[in-house]
Amino acid sequence: MIKKVLTSLLLVLPGLLSAQWRGPRFDVFNAKDDLPSNYIWSICQDSTGFIYFALNDQLVRYDGRTFKDYFHHPNDPASIGPGQVNKMIYSSRAGKIWMAMRREGLNAFNPVTEKFQHFGAFVANCITEDTNGQIWLGGTPSILYRFDPATEKFTTFHLADSIGVPIPNTSITAIVQDRNEANTLWISYLDLLSESGSIPEHLVQF
Repeated sequence: MIKKVLTSLLLVLPGLLSAQWRGPRFDVFNAKDDLPSNYIWSICQDSTGFIYFALNDQLVRYDGRTFKDYFHHPNDPASIGPGQVNKMIYSSRAGKIWMAMRREGLNAFNPVTEKFQHFGAFVANCITEDTNGQIWLGGTPSILYRFDPATEKFTTFHLADSIGVPIPNTSITAIVQDRNEANTLWISYLDLLSESGSIPEHLVQF
């Protein structure tokens, strides 16, 4: 009798499970849904769950129901900087969103005060945070910037001089810290990849 009941359950359960599972549900947002633009350069999420979209000339916050726009206002120093937001990351350590700006280097957004800070005036294509809380930005042409949030100071590295071989006059497109070697950064360009040991006293070109 027990075997018959178990057999019946095994036959019924797959049908019930397949009937309940309908796959993931996606919500699609575009300019028709109050999203200012269909062109999004970067996305990140803060500790409260808000989602942020980097657009050509603004930052957009989504709270699950509505969108809020943050524009550049020339007379308001606490507004976002001018130009495109290329990449951004959320730092739980600092409680801020760090943004690599096309025209204004580094911007920092405080989700609590909704105010922006501005650092530098250079082209920043990409951004990452290392395990020590240092912010790294990739610039053009082939320039690496390290920002210390504690001192608000930049250190600049000209990678062509560090590698010792000619590097094309191109942009740094991504920076990643090695998971196993904390002192190593991986730096990608439009047409090559470098490994930066001892961040970044020594570089190897691939």
